[in-house]
Amino acid sequence: MAQHRVFLLNGWSKSGKDTCADYLVESYKFCKFSFAEAAKIQASNEYNFSYEFTQTQEGKDTFLPEHNKTVRQLIIEYANTMRAKTPDIWAQIIAKEIIAHKQSATEPINFIISDWRLLDELLSLQREFYNQNIMIIPIHIVRPSQLISPVPDATEYSLLGFPFKYIIMNPGTSEYLYKIQIMKIFYPLLKDELSPSTNTTMYYS
Repeated sequence: MAQHRVFLLNGWSKSGKDTCADYLVESYKFCKFSFAEAAKIQASNEYNFSYEFTQTQEGKDTFLPEHNKTVRQLIIEYANTMRAKTPDIWAQIIAKEIIAHKQSATEPINFIISDWRLLDELLSLQREFYNQNIMIIPIHIVRPSQLISPVPDATEYSLLGFPFKYIIMNPGTSEYLYKIQIMKIFYPLLKDELSPSTNTTMYYS
């Protein structure tokens, strides 16, 4: 039986995780999830800011004088507060959503989670996916121009030293060149699912 797959993307803020995930959604029908999505919704209600701020990098960098923090800082603060009460709260939410999609699917699905930061998230998914015929594949995205994370939060560094299955290099100079690097990793994984007419020249140029 063919397996459903969950690709976990890790990398510092602004390393290109969402760009990678969105490209695979648009071009290869991946199903995208985010550990932070529920936190974004709940934080926007808790701190009374527009959810729309959470949908772009510029929006998340918006400074809110009434809180003396950016939207990004408030989301991280809220997520960490809730995680302190229930360590795998966000992973539990996303796992249930993925399993629900799987159960209603007629063929294997490629899921992609664009904001993996914590080992506990992986362990929670492994527990939730036990006997579910779901393969988890951890991937790290590196942007060489980023010597340190642009976000001063400990979770950005929590997976340093983790044995990722694959590493994608984001040159940061061209979205086209970045997509080539993405597909050098994903084409071998997807080739059996691609139509015969798919142009693969760029993947190995």
